[in-house]
Order: sequence, then structure tokens, then C-alpha cells
Amino acid sequence: NTELAADVLEEIESETQVSLIENLSIERASDVLELMPSDEVADILEEMESDRVDRLLEDMAEDNSLEIRELLKYKDKTVGSLMMIDFLSFNQEMLVKDILELLRNTEYTEETSHYIYIVNHDNQLQGVVSLMELIRSDLNTMIGTVIDPNQQLVYLNDDDSVEKAMEWLLKYNLMILPVLDHNNVLIGITSTNDLVNEFGKEWDLI
Repeated sequence: NTELAADVLEEIESETQVSLIENLSIERASDVLELMPSDEVADILEEMESDRVDRLLEDMAEDNSLEIRELLKYKDKTVGSLMMIDFLSFNQEMLVKDILELLRNTEYTEETSHYIYIVNHDNQLQGVVSLMELIRSDLNTMIGTVIDPNQQLVYLNDDDSVEKAMEWLLKYNLMILPVLDHNNVLIGITSTNDLVNEFGKEWDLI
């Protein structure tokens, strides 16, 4: 079925991914790709002929298509080309209890569940809170007050190199870093898994 096809496609080598997608009908291929993370889809489409890419994007749901088109704009080997655009962010004025209630009804992957990102009304990053900190907080407290006042906000810009991303993840001993544009707007996250996959392909390690 389509869900199983998407799960399998995520786990196989990039050359095989491209070959399989190219041998499916546009309708079947777009159905499968819609169930995969947008950053993974963008990586696959980058290796395909532009005409087929356009047809696939046109056949996808508008939201999915727009997300993938945004990722395809980034130059290769930049953080923006690798970042995930699924992450947990909340306005700094929301109450802890309301966030917990939302999380109970939200599907998220292991990679996106380590931290929640706190933003202002312009979606500019204000701080990062771990799920453990969230659970331990007073339920009637605004989440903005949970941010450690001494927190060093570490982030990447979308046009930073993947080498810089790897360097910063190692330097600060982090699994995930937020990605901002040059207006400090939170637009994605990148992880050690993304970077290891990228470097691994380059060095034929995976």
C-alpha cells in the first residue's frame, strides 16, 4: 500500500529512490511522496529531470508542493537544502497546560520531539525548551517564562554550509539545531542524522 511504499522508500539508497519514482505513474508517485518528509522528497526530486519534477509537484496537494518548492530553491550543501520543516513551535504567551494538551493530540517523529521552540508573534525564535522542562513546569505558566534566562541561543541560518552545521552540532553537543532566516524567523530544524546522511553519501559511507 501507499504508506508502506513511502516507509520503504525512505530507507533505501538515493539512486534506487530516484529509479523507483521514475518508474511509477505520476499519480502513484505523487501519492507516495506526499507521505514522506518534505526534505526527503526534495532530495529525491533534485536528482530528477525538471519536467517530471514539475508534473509531480503539480499533482501533489498544494501545501506539500509549496513546502517542497521552497526547499528546492536552496543551493546544494546548504542547511536550507537539508532542513526539516516539521517542528514543534509555540507562541511565548501560551500557557504550559495548553501546549501539553496540544501535544497529546499531535503526531510527531522522534527527531522533532526533543525540543519545543518558543517564538514571538512574528515567529522569531525566542528560546528553546526541552520536553522534560515543559513537563516539570507550572501548568498555568506562560511558556516564555520557562526559558532559562541564561540560555545561549544556538542556531543556524538557512544559507549556512552543511560543514558549519556539523561543526556547531559537535561543538555544542546537540542532536538538533533550529534554522532561521535572516529576519530571525524560525523556518526549520536540522539534525545530526540529516548531516550524517549527507556526508555519508558524499564519502560512500552509507
